[in-house]
Amino acid sequence: MQEIVSLKNVSKIFKLYNSNGDRFKESLNPFGKLYHKDFYALKNVNLSIQKGECVAIIGQNGSGKSTLLKIITSILTPNSGEVMVHGRISSLLELGTGFNPDLTGRENIYFFGTINGFSHSQMDTKLDSIIEFADIGNYLDQPVRSYSSGMFVRLAFACAIQIDPEILIVDEALAVGDMRFVQKCFRTMQSFKEREKTLILVTHDMPSVIAFATRVIWVENGEIIGDGDPNTVVREYVSKMTYGQNSQVENSFLDSHGDIEIAACESFGEKGAEFSGIHVDFSDRKFDGFTKGNETIRFKFKIYAKESLQKPGIGILIKDEKGYPVLGINNYVYDVTLPALAANSNLIVIYEMKLPQLRIGRYSVTVALSDGTQLEHIQHHYIYDICDLHYMNEGDKYRIGSLLVIDSKDFKITVEDKNGL
Repeated sequence: MQEIVSLKNVSKIFKLYNSNGDRFKESLNPFGKLYHKDFYALKNVNLSIQKGECVAIIGQNGSGKSTLLKIITSILTPNSGEVMVHGRISSLLELGTGFNPDLTGRENIYFFGTINGFSHSQMDTKLDSIIEFADIGNYLDQPVRSYSSGMFVRLAFACAIQIDPEILIVDEALAVGDMRFVQKCFRTMQSFKEREKTLILVTHDMPSVIAFATRVIWVENGEIIGDGDPNTVVREYVSKMTYGQNSQVENSFLDSHGDIEIAACESFGEKGAEFSGIHVDFSDRKFDGFTKGNETIRFKFKIYAKESLQKPGIGILIKDEKGYPVLGINNYVYDVTLPALAANSNLIVIYEMKLPQLRIGRYSVTVALSDGTQLEHIQHHYIYDICDLHYMNEGDKYRIGSLLVIDSKDFKITVEDKNGL
């Protein structure tokens, strides 16, 4: 494959001053005394991107992602190292880059073309396509300074894609667009990929990274610490960024044996009975928080009843990142009667269910213990977010706003009359 972007031992240093006074004193000091600290936004970065790749760059805010893009686009000059780029670049970086806020949208189309090497007559041939794609109506002839961030992105993306670059760079700009326009942009970028153009994306949207990128680069503290398959790199990134660790334990309330630290979880209820122990695993492997769906997960619940329960009920609720419930099960729904519990007694119940395929993303698991029926019951112990599930595979059964229910053949309840997990 043809190398289209190359960085060799690239470093970028910014001078950090405690105040403008220190900056002034350093500039005038006859002995060359330094009043600043060097901040390495990038440290000896080596990177090669091939023609036709779709590369997603991920990392926390301040990790060096945007600095890396600015060096590739020649907005910034590195302090050391070599940068080589082959082909025309079109980029969407900070809102406002490449546009004059005092000019109208129409005037800025020609302004954008000029700074990218296109003549006025060449932009004439692209004008209708840009206007149609941006779809901002009468605002086209209003000063850009009056635009909302979403309108600005519409015009900026339309200009960027219509100059037909060899390399398209997008830095979180689409995060402010409305859903229909963002989907339109991704369809356009998909077409861009199919024509063997090169895409470089910076985003915090991990589902988009997995679904769209062919390669992921993880930047931390100005260095590349991960580079490779999207599923693998995102998995490591989510683990470390969410839980601050690299181990196989992916959930903050889960110990290394798969036991939930119940006391650390948020909960409510009458507490006439409580979960005294919860253990999570997969049927064929240790629970690590990641799944592609279609595998069996097991929850082992130990219940302690302070007072008697006539009709115990245990439920599991899976919610998406916004808190919308997407899957709910309990023994009432499946017409499974759990044994009545006398006061000061224990019970162990095992739930096994085959996880459905859901869209890529992060989900939380909530559990509840009640007494009564599906419609009328007393909530004794409702525990929020005991663990997370990270779906790494696109599914076709995702619905929002209405609960999925596991088919009875994919769900089993086992009651054990012994104490202890």
